[in-house]
Amino acid sequence: MQEANGGPNRVIVVSIHAGENMMLAIGKERGEAMGIQGLATDFGEQLFSNYGLTSEPNAVIDRTSGVIGQAQWLTTIVNSLRRETTVSLSARTSYNEADRTLTVDVLGSSTQAFTGNVHVWLTEDSIVSIQRLPNGYDNNHRFNNIFRASATPISGEQVTIPFGDEQQVIYSVTMTLDAVWRPEHMAVVAFVDNASGVAQATRTAVLSESPVD
Repeated sequence: MQEANGGPNRVIVVSIHAGENMMLAIGKERGEAMGIQGLATDFGEQLFSNYGLTSEPNAVIDRTSGVIGQAQWLTTIVNSLRRETTVSLSARTSYNEADRTLTVDVLGSSTQAFTGNVHVWLTEDSIVSIQRLPNGYDNNHRFNNIFRASATPISGEQVTIPFGDEQQVIYSVTMTLDAVWRPEHMAVVAFVDNASGVAQATRTAVLSESPVD
């Protein structure tokens, strides 16, 4: 769907593993006990609960679609790409290899004043772990766009994007990367939303000189 609609920086995907209590996902502790990397997170479990999910895979597109099944994804994505927005968004990153700290500046501009919430998420590509399939398990499945952590609360941080053509910093945050995360395979996904859903999103590599897989 990304390849057919402008690539991973136009159709921005975040794959959130959750539902561990329903045996739909594997978290860190259970993964370590199994000798694999568990991809479920507490943040993801909270989202899973907030949306009232009981099965997978499901998606929410731009926080306007509600929870939809796989058969509806493509049509919903195409329709979302046709929506007009007043907000322009970008992000820049600075990574300190010595202490594994990452600083993210989110920049924005708008053709009319925008008030809402900013969200800063981290994703990772090329993770090899176990995947349940209809005919069994793939122990060496390659996962992309995997949600790793949020630098902002689940509801986001309130921001105002003033009217203007020139982007300016609207939010900055610094976080420390977990020891098992590989910054060369990671991206920052930043987005702003309000009661009308996601107004704009952007994706950039953690290491600006290394495009994310």
